[in-house]
Amino acid sequence: MKIRARIWFEDEEGHSLIGAGGARLLSEIDSTGSLKEAAKRAKMSYRYAFKRVDLMNERLGAVVQMHHGGVEKGGARLTPLGKEVLARYRMVEAEVERALSKCQKS
Repeated sequence: MKIRARIWFEDEEGHSLIGAGGARLLSEIDSTGSLKEAAKRAKMSYRYAFKRVDLMNERLGAVVQMHHGGVEKGGARLTPLGKEVLARYRMVEAEVERALSKCQKS
Protein backbone atom coordinates (compact mmCIF):
# COMPACT_ATOMS: atom_id res chain seq x y z
CA MET A 1 0.00 0.00 0.00
CA LYS A 2 1.21 3.50 -0.81
CA ILE A 3 0.00 6.59 1.03
CA ARG A 4 -0.30 9.80 -0.98
CA ALA A 5 -1.40 13.33 -0.15
CA ARG A 6 -2.21 16.48 -2.09
CA ILE A 7 -1.45 19.89 -0.66
CA TRP A 8 -3.03 23.20 -1.47
CA PHE A 9 -3.51 26.48 0.33
CA GLU A 10 -6.96 28.07 0.56
CA ASP A 11 -8.25 31.41 1.73
CA GLU A 12 -10.87 31.78 4.46
CA GLU A 13 -13.69 31.31 1.94
CA GLY A 14 -12.23 28.03 0.66
CA HIS A 15 -10.89 29.41 -2.63
CA SER A 16 -7.73 27.68 -3.80
CA LEU A 17 -4.64 29.89 -3.66
CA ILE A 18 -1.82 27.56 -4.65
CA GLY A 19 -1.34 23.85 -5.16
CA ALA A 20 1.25 21.61 -6.77
CA GLY A 21 0.75 23.06 -10.26
CA GLY A 22 0.89 26.65 -9.04
CA ALA A 23 4.02 25.92 -7.01
CA ARG A 24 5.67 24.32 -10.04
CA LEU A 25 4.72 27.32 -12.17
CA LEU A 26 6.13 29.79 -9.62
CA SER A 27 9.31 27.77 -9.34
CA GLU A 28 9.75 27.73 -13.12
CA ILE A 29 9.06 31.47 -13.35
CA ASP A 30 11.72 32.02 -10.70
CA SER A 31 14.29 29.98 -12.60
CA THR A 32 13.49 31.13 -16.16
CA GLY A 33 12.26 34.71 -15.76
CA SER A 34 9.64 33.96 -18.41
CA LEU A 35 6.00 32.98 -18.10
CA LYS A 36 6.07 31.43 -21.58
CA GLU A 37 9.08 29.24 -20.78
CA ALA A 38 7.74 28.43 -17.29
CA ALA A 39 4.41 27.30 -18.77
CA LYS A 40 6.22 25.08 -21.27
CA ARG A 41 8.37 23.48 -18.55
CA ALA A 42 5.35 23.01 -16.28
CA LYS A 43 3.47 21.41 -19.21
CA MET A 44 0.72 24.05 -19.19
CA SER A 45 -0.64 26.16 -21.96
CA TYR A 46 0.48 29.77 -21.83
CA ARG A 47 -3.15 30.86 -21.51
CA TYR A 48 -3.76 28.57 -18.51
CA ALA A 49 -0.50 29.66 -16.85
CA PHE A 50 -1.37 33.33 -17.39
CA LYS A 51 -4.80 32.79 -15.82
CA ARG A 52 -3.26 30.94 -12.84
CA VAL A 53 -0.77 33.76 -12.23
CA ASP A 54 -3.51 36.36 -12.60
CA LEU A 55 -5.69 34.48 -10.09
CA MET A 56 -2.82 34.09 -7.60
CA ASN A 57 -2.02 37.79 -7.92
CA GLU A 58 -5.69 38.64 -7.32
CA ARG A 59 -6.17 36.33 -4.32
CA LEU A 60 -2.77 36.57 -2.63
CA GLY A 61 -1.47 39.95 -3.69
CA ALA A 62 1.33 40.51 -6.17
CA VAL A 63 3.24 37.21 -6.30
CA VAL A 64 4.43 37.57 -9.90
CA GLN A 65 5.41 40.80 -11.61
CA MET A 66 4.91 40.69 -15.37
CA HIS A 67 6.85 42.76 -17.89
CA HIS A 68 5.16 43.04 -21.26
CA GLY A 69 7.03 42.60 -24.52
CA GLY A 70 8.51 45.27 -26.69
CA VAL A 71 12.03 46.36 -27.47
CA GLU A 72 13.40 44.90 -24.22
CA LYS A 73 11.13 41.81 -24.47
CA GLY A 74 8.77 40.62 -21.81
CA GLY A 75 9.43 38.67 -18.68
CA ALA A 76 8.11 37.60 -15.33
CA ARG A 77 9.64 37.44 -11.88
CA LEU A 78 8.54 36.48 -8.41
CA THR A 79 8.00 39.31 -5.99
CA PRO A 80 9.23 38.94 -2.40
CA LEU A 81 5.68 37.80 -1.53
CA GLY A 82 5.81 35.23 -4.34
CA LYS A 83 9.11 33.86 -3.03
CA GLU A 84 7.64 33.66 0.48
CA VAL A 85 4.49 31.85 -0.69
CA LEU A 86 6.56 29.36 -2.69
CA ALA A 87 8.94 28.78 0.24
CA ARG A 88 6.03 28.14 2.62
CA TYR A 89 4.44 25.74 0.15
CA ARG A 90 7.73 23.83 -0.25
CA MET A 91 8.20 23.73 3.54
CA VAL A 92 4.73 22.22 4.09
CA GLU A 93 5.30 19.83 1.18
CA ALA A 94 8.56 18.60 2.74
CA GLU A 95 6.93 18.10 6.15
CA VAL A 96 4.07 16.11 4.64
CA GLU A 97 6.53 13.97 2.66
CA ARG A 98 8.50 13.25 5.86
CA ALA A 99 5.32 12.25 7.69
CA LEU A 100 4.20 10.03 4.81
CA SER A 101 7.62 8.40 4.65
CA LYS A 102 7.40 7.51 8.35
CA CYS A 103 3.94 6.03 7.81
CA GLN A 104 5.14 3.96 4.84
CA LYS A 105 7.88 2.39 6.94
CA SER A 106 5.55 1.42 9.79
